[in-house]
Order: sequence, then structure tokens, then C-alpha cells
Amino acid sequence: MLEEAALIKQLREEAGDVKGCFTTYSMQALVFSSLVLTAIFGTMEKFPLIVLSGIPVIILLMIICRVGIYKYPTANRLYGYELHLARSRHFDELKDKQGNIIWKDEYRRVPWEEAQRAWRVVQTCLFRKIYETPETNSISRIFHSTCIFRWVNYFWPFAYKLKKKLKKEIEKINQQEQGTHNNKYAWFLLKEITSVPLSIFDDSTNITHEQNDMKKTGEKVVSIYHAGTYLKNILSMILIMQYILLLPLVIAIFMPPRGVTGPAFLTSKEITVLTSVLVVMLVLIALRYFRVSRRRTILEEELLSIHSCAIVWQVVIMAHFRALGREPCLFHNYTRELTKAALEFSKDVLDRTMFMGTLAEGPECDLQTRPAE
Repeated sequence: MLEEAALIKQLREEAGDVKGCFTTYSMQALVFSSLVLTAIFGTMEKFPLIVLSGIPVIILLMIICRVGIYKYPTANRLYGYELHLARSRHFDELKDKQGNIIWKDEYRRVPWEEAQRAWRVVQTCLFRKIYETPETNSISRIFHSTCIFRWVNYFWPFAYKLKKKLKKEIEKINQQEQGTHNNKYAWFLLKEITSVPLSIFDDSTNITHEQNDMKKTGEKVVSIYHAGTYLKNILSMILIMQYILLLPLVIAIFMPPRGVTGPAFLTSKEITVLTSVLVVMLVLIALRYFRVSRRRTILEEELLSIHSCAIVWQVVIMAHFRALGREPCLFHNYTRELTKAALEFSKDVLDRTMFMGTLAEGPECDLQTRPAE
């Protein structure tokens, strides 16, 4: 098993490679798109239907966006593990209010591939508990069950939203009277946990006059969590290129060049077909953009962020050892027991007593900190 310093170095290198891979794919795809666009403009007068050549390139760009949306969660998972190791370094043992040990120092020394295996079960269970996924949505399952309409799920814009029941529970928690002890909060929503009620400031001299007025009305002040704009900018560039690739189609329909003595550039029937194609592509690009934007929000500000991944890693490791402790023979029925543990931890995803990082804040835990070295 790698030493911690060597493991962190390996994780950082892998995370950098993952992000660099997406950047390379994106730049190459944009260059290729530019070349195709140039070729279309250079030949569209002689070969009018060449304007349709941009559609396969648009599909390629959509795939590149999908690659990025799944590459960056991998990087965040790796960075989140490093953050998890840094946090758990500060204590040796953690007990719940019943006196059961839920965390030991040895839990930090899990082989990386073993931890990865557990992650793929526990994190997936938590994700589907929080969000409406194509696998859990009834309408999406209908589309998926039919081969003809299975592609619709790729553009379904309502996927990956917070589940309605969970969203209502979060709203109810936010409406509760401030200052009351509450063991529940939306730990995976950075906008929620960075919204601080001004009522916590007892001394009005510590806040501005504007904030003092907000305090009287019960408003909150938000401390912004900035995840960076690099991914957003790259995805925006790819989106703009998709629309630019439709420009030859627009020109062919609305501004067709005409020969000196020859017939029109396109027949009316061809124009009708091209118009239909243009409308369909505009709709599909917009739908796919909404889908990608939602995934990016989850990646930067919600469950797939580095902050949330660190907390999820703590749950993953606890679930791993809980699964190991239920069978007399090591790893006997491990996957089944791990699934049980994952379901137990995801029973109430808002309950802070289910997560080690928040247990340390409450009076119901006994935290033995590591002495300073």
C-alpha cells in the first residue's frame, strides 16, 4: 500500500491528467470544427447540401461536452479523497451517543483500489437518493425501455434535479426558527451552507448598516463559494461553436446565392427540409445545454464538488468497514453487505449524525483528537 504522501502525489497527477485530457479533446474538437466550417463555406455554392455536414460535427461536440462533465467528477473525487485524508488526520476515534465507535484511525489506511470499489456503490446510492436520474425517473425508464426512443434520455432536460420530497424538506429546514438545534442540513448544497443568517451576530457593530437592516428582516448574507470558471468557459466555447456550425444552414435557407442565369440555389422543397432540420437542431442543442449546465452545477456546487466528495469519502470508508464487520469471514458477501450499509447511510441524507464530519460539531459525539506533534 502506498504511503500517504506518495498516494496524494499520485492522485494529484491523475487528476491533472484527467483535466488535461478534456482540455486537449476540447481544443482539438474546436480546431476540427473550424476546418469543417471553412470547407462548408468554400463549397456550399457548388454543393448546396454540404451545409448538412455540420450536423455530425455538432454531435461530436455534444459528446465532447459529455466527456468533460464526466471527466471533472473524476478529478473532484481524487481531490476530495485528499481533503478527506487531511480532515481525518486530526482525530483518532469517534463515537456516537450510544458509545459505538464509528471511526478509528486505521480507517484512514484503506488501499486506494479498495476504497474506489466501495465508492462506486456508496456514492451511487447517495446520488440516486438525492437526484432524479434517468434510472430512477419513471418517464426516463419508459424511453429507455424502447430502442427507438432511448436516445431521448440524452436530451431529457429534467434529469438530475433534486427530488421533490428532499427539496421540500430542505425548504422546511430553512424556514425553521434560527438558533434552534437541528440535526439536519443540506451539507451537499454549497449555496445553502454558505448562506449565513445575520441573526447569529449579537453585536451589531460587527456588521454594516445595510446588513443590520437585513438582520431585522431575517435575511441571510451569502459567503460565495467560487469553484472557478474554467470548465464553464470551455463548455460555453463548445456551445457557441455548435451554433456557428448551423450558420451555413441559416444562410442556405434565408440568404441563398443565385446564379447569373441559373436556377435558384435550393428548391422550395429542399428549403422546407433544411428549415425543419435547423429547428430540430436548435431545440436539441438547447436541451442538451440545459442538461450539461445542470450537471456542471452539481459538479461545482453540489454533491460532486470537492467539498462534498470529501464528506462522501468519509461515509464510503465507514460503510466499507461496517460491511467488513458483519461477516465472520473477511470479504464474505462483501458487496451485498456494502450495499446494505450504503442504503442505511442514505436513508436520511440530511441527517448530520450520519456523517462523521458533522458529528464532530454536535454534543452527541465523543471526539478524541490527535495530540499535536
